[in-house]
Amino acid sequence: MSTELEGLWHIREAADLQGKPYTGTFTLIRNGGMYTCTGDTSAGLFTGIGLWMNNNLCVAWGPGAGYGIAIYDLPKHSVMRGVFTAAEYDGRMGEELIRGLGLESLQGQFKVSGNRPDENGKSYYDGNVAITPQGKVLEFQWDVLPGNYSGIGIATPQNIAVAWGRYQYGIGVYEVVGDGLKGVWANPGVPHLGYENLTR
Repeated sequence: MSTELEGLWHIREAADLQGKPYTGTFTLIRNGGMYTCTGDTSAGLFTGIGLWMNNNLCVAWGPGAGYGIAIYDLPKHSVMRGVFTAAEYDGRMGEELIRGLGLESLQGQFKVSGNRPDENGKSYYDGNVAITPQGKVLEFQWDVLPGNYSGIGIATPQNIAVAWGRYQYGIGVYEVVGDGLKGVWANPGVPHLGYENLTR
C-alpha cells in the first residue's frame, strides 16, 4: 500500500444524500487488523470502524456498539466469502460464507454460515440471508441465531462492503487515488449515494 492511511485527513469535496456540500476532517487510527474512524464535519460528528482490502478502505459508522463492517470477495461459482468485525469485538475478526445459485446477480435468498468471534474463540452460526438491490445500494437481511440483522452494502469492482446495525448506521467505501482517498457512502432506506473525497 503506497498511501499510509493512519492519521488526519481533510475533506476536500463532499456532498450528503440530499446533494448538500459539507466540510470537515476524518481521522484514522489503526487498531490491530482494523481502523477506528472519527469524522468531525459540518454535517455532524461520526465514529466508526474500518477494514482495508483490495485498495479499498471500507468503513461502518454508528452510535456506540451494535454495528459492524464486512468485506466480501465478489461472488464466484455461487460462493461469496467475507470477513467481518464489529464495534464491540475489539479488533477480533469473524468469517462468513454466502452460497447459492444466482448469487452472482446479488439478488435473492441464499444460505449463510460463519464463525463469530467471542472472548473464548469463535462460535459457529448458519441460516439465510436475503440480498435486495435498491438503486446503487444493496440491502441485506440475515436470519441467523441469535436473531435477525439488517445491513446495507456497496459493490465495487474489487469487493462488496456491507455495514449492519441495530439503530442508525451507515457504510462508506474509499479508494486510494494518488495521495488521496475517493469515497462514496450510504445510509439505510436511501437508494443513492453521497460522496466524500479526502486529502492530507
